[in-house]
Amino acid sequence: MTTKKVKITTIRTTAVKQATTTTVSKAKEFPTEPEEIYLDINTASLEEFQKLNGIGPVIAGNIIQYREEHGRFNNIDELKLVSGIGDAVFEKIRENVYVIDPVWPVEEEEQTEEYIENIPESSVEIITEPPEISDESATEEPAESQTEFPIDVNSAEFDELMKIPGMDETAAVEILDVREKIGRFESEYELLIVKSLSRERIVKMLEYITFGESEE
Repeated sequence: MTTKKVKITTIRTTAVKQATTTTVSKAKEFPTEPEEIYLDINTASLEEFQKLNGIGPVIAGNIIQYREEHGRFNNIDELKLVSGIGDAVFEKIRENVYVIDPVWPVEEEEQTEEYIENIPESSVEIITEPPEISDESATEEPAESQTEFPIDVNSAEFDELMKIPGMDETAAVEILDVREKIGRFESEYELLIVKSLSRERIVKMLEYITFGESEE
């Protein structure tokens, strides 16, 4: 029996897997516009104040404390009286805060002798000679002892203002002039409009003055 040898050729085929490249396009991110904030500083909360540029929890707390102590802010410029808010911080937030029905101090004019010249004659008593003391007036108590404090700076005339300890003629004249322009003083803060009155002088006068009742 003849055996036939058959040559078997094995052909190996290498399959090449074609890689599929998937490109994921990432959406281009654009910076979002900052949130526009407009706060009424007489009603805003501690958290809302902290949204303002440059205002942290400490300054926000100072704003709330000042508002509680003074009742309300008359205008946004009063924020500069709050501890921690200087001109730089104020400039950052001034466009984002407001006060409903603000009360603004009158524009300060250069102090001149015009203040004295424009005083109504009826409000100034010029004494050239000491008055004669009659028998009736001799029994009266000195005028100073009859002064009743506190004196209402919104109704007092020149001579009454002069009885306030620490008051001088210049300050009394300016108080009358400023009061005529703004109508009335609502608080000791507005006395700062009077150029010749410093904070220290106002503090010393507080126990002798009142601002009367606001006419609403």
